Amino acid sequence: MGSHADMTPGKRAVGGGSGRSAYERTMVPKVKRSLFVGINRVLNAVVRRLGLQRFRGADLLYLTTNGRKSGKARSAATVEVGGVRAPVTGAEITGSERETLWRRMNQQVFDYESYQRKGSRRLAVVALTRSSR
Repeated sequence: MGSHADMTPGKRAVGGGSGRSAYERTMVPKVKRSLFVGINRVLNAVVRRLGLQRFRGADLLYLTTNGRKSGKARSAATVEVGGVRAPVTGAEITGSERETLWRRMNQQVFDYESYQRKGSRRLAVVALTRSSR
């Protein structure tokens, strides 16, 4: 019989080059994404059911957007604050204005700086503007 790679979940393919099996390269990210989306939906439902409207002294804002998989820019979204939903567009803030807002958010709302240190990419500061869609 010919040589076949064992595609059993969790087993590595021999001679694949990347050290990861086809299963690990394709299915694991999909499972992780589905799990994250499911947990996020449950947490949002619990927070809404509890009626929480503030977090660490600031209004709690739910941001809903689509398009992650398409790779297209996602400037259109929906926000909900205090039970009121509104369509918005987002624009990233850069330069000195970003730094000023970053410091202000860290002082008044949350220690985003500690969160930033845990990640490898720079967290965006985004201005949301109500839209008419």
